This record gives sequence, C-alpha cells and structure tokens, in this order.
Amino acid sequence: GSCHASGLWRRFGPAHFECRLTPIGDPTMIVEWLHDSKPLEAANRLRMINEFGYCSLDYEAAYSRDSGVITCRATNKFGVDQTSSTLIVKDEKSLVEETQFIEVQQVTSVEEYSTSPTLTLKMNDVIVSLGDVAQFNCSFSGQPFTEIIWDHNGRTITNTERVQYVHQDGSGYLKILGIQQSDSGLYSCRASNPLGETSCNAELIVFLETSSEATESRFLQQGQQMVYTTSTEDRQAVTSEQIDTLHALDISGRFTT
Repeated sequence: GSCHASGLWRRFGPAHFECRLTPIGDPTMIVEWLHDSKPLEAANRLRMINEFGYCSLDYEAAYSRDSGVITCRATNKFGVDQTSSTLIVKDEKSLVEETQFIEVQQVTSVEEYSTSPTLTLKMNDVIVSLGDVAQFNCSFSGQPFTEIIWDHNGRTITNTERVQYVHQDGSGYLKILGIQQSDSGLYSCRASNPLGETSCNAELIVFLETSSEATESRFLQQGQQMVYTTSTEDRQAVTSEQIDTLHALDISGRFTT
C-alpha cells in the first residue's frame, strides 16, 4: 500500500496518515505504526484504525517531538511490507517567519539579476613547455552569477591539486600546475544567471623543449666535422671537403662540431 500525508503541520494541530493494504481480511496480518523506526504506542492523543484494508493514524495534537519518519508496516505469513512519510511539526511563529523569508528571497532574486553576464576581460591563448605553469584569466559584469564553469575540450573541469580555479567579484582565473601534453587544447569559461549566459575561449599549446645540441647553429666552417645518421642506421664521419655533396641527402639526427 501507500502512505499519504502532508509534510508540514502546525504545532498542537491534528495530523493524519493513511494507507491501504492487501489482501483484505487476512486474519494473520499484523499492522504496526512506527516513528523513526520505533513502534508507536497508543496514547490519548493518538488514534489508530485498521478496517477492511484501510489503516489510519491520527494525531489529535501534534508536538515538535512528533516530527520524523512515520511508517506503516504490515506483516503476514508471506512476508513484510511497509510504506513511510515524513511528519514536520512547527509552531505558528516559525511558519509565518518561514513564509516571509521565502517571499523576501524571491523579491531579492528579481532585483539582483537585473542584467545578463557580459564579458569584460577575454582570455588569451597560452603557450608553455612541459612541466611549466599555465594560467587563464577572464572577468564578467552582470553579477551575481548563479554559475561559472570551466571546460577543457568540452568537458567540465573540477578543482584538483594540479588544476585550480578561483572566482571573486566577477573575475576568475584557471591555473594548471605541472603542465602535461594532455593539457593542450581549447579552454572555455562560461558565466550565467537567470537572465542569460556568455563565455570566452582560449587555446593552450604545449611544446616539447629540444636539447641544447639540437638548437645550436647548424652552419659548418671549413675544417669542422659533421656526424650524421643515415636511414641504414650507419654512422659516418664526413669531412668538410664532402659537405657540398650532402645537400641531396635525407639527414636525421644531431649535428655536432
């Protein structure tokens, strides 16, 4: 069966729960009402009815201590079944204050979100080496924002020890520590509120640093020697007299002097 009840009741007022059970007229069926998993004992202000598959629990006067999960549990020789609902009891003053608070919040929200977000500082592309630190900066007007989201290649970014983002007063930055090759790609920052959304994008380019030998000048002078590796993996020493004959060769490897 199912248990039906309103979630909020006034203190000292009545509260009503009911459910329907099958099979009807089972003499072996035992019905229990529980409050926070503890059996409810009959009392002057409690009334329990179990007739022809109809079960009900009535509080003539509900107190704050009655708040909790109310469960109707039925047991027969075939097994156990139960259904639950929540009882919340508040005094009249709390009900009035809570209603006023909700109304004030609703009015404030309309006043606060007077404009949709607008981009005021666009992110720039960043080029870094492996192991370096990369940072993207952006800012928006039209506060407050209900949401600011950072994406990497279309996937939402979450804060970690290595990838960190911070937002304050409409400005934000994303910092990535210990750059890895997988960090390269397109980054975007999206700001939104109930009136609209805007975003900006930038690219992170990660390049590999080459060795100092590979970055040295490859111009050779007379008398110097060039070592190269051919496609047959043989290493040969070529003197300066032979340099003119190398322009047609496919040379790979490192040049040394």
